[in-house]
Amino acid sequence: GKDLLSQQHEYVKHMHLVPATGLRRHAVELRKRGESSCLEKMLRCVDKDQKPCDTDRSGCGRLKSVTRSLDGAAPDALCMVLAWESPRAPKEEIAQVVRLAVTEQLDVNKVFGVFGSGAAPRQLRGVIAYYGEHWVAFVRNAASGDDGGWVTLDDVTVSLLPGGVPELQHKLVEGRLQPAVLLYLREGAQ
Repeated sequence: GKDLLSQQHEYVKHMHLVPATGLRRHAVELRKRGESSCLEKMLRCVDKDQKPCDTDRSGCGRLKSVTRSLDGAAPDALCMVLAWESPRAPKEEIAQVVRLAVTEQLDVNKVFGVFGSGAAPRQLRGVIAYYGEHWVAFVRNAASGDDGGWVTLDDVTVSLLPGGVPELQHKLVEGRLQPAVLLYLREGAQ
């Protein structure tokens, strides 16, 4: 076989689309192999981009995995979008995904396979979730620090959810709220 290099393109990926089913299935596979279900490791495996091999360059036309690399330092923010199969997922599926994806912090260096840069993990600062057509946003209450809870915005009210990520996880699962967008920020980023 002749080694061909497909075209190289630089682009910025502002959001990472992650299938909720993919996270759940990958966690099961990791457990079968006796490995822990680390979110960073799962994102590297589940959030895969593919493109056809460039036929205009004498390529085969088959789908190939896109190799992603990080140019420079890890970004201050990472936005993860969870794609669900249903607008009303069963509570058990929501609980699995919340346990896997709604984490206190995310090491973006591990997500992108960059090590040794010394960058701090990104902290969970916002979640947008839904049940059917009802949307709710949770934003870390920065005025009171990490233990200040979450400002909750729904269709008609603004309220405070006391506590940290465990309380947020509980609220999501008990309310059958499916997390759709998770925002992780570097400490001190605006």
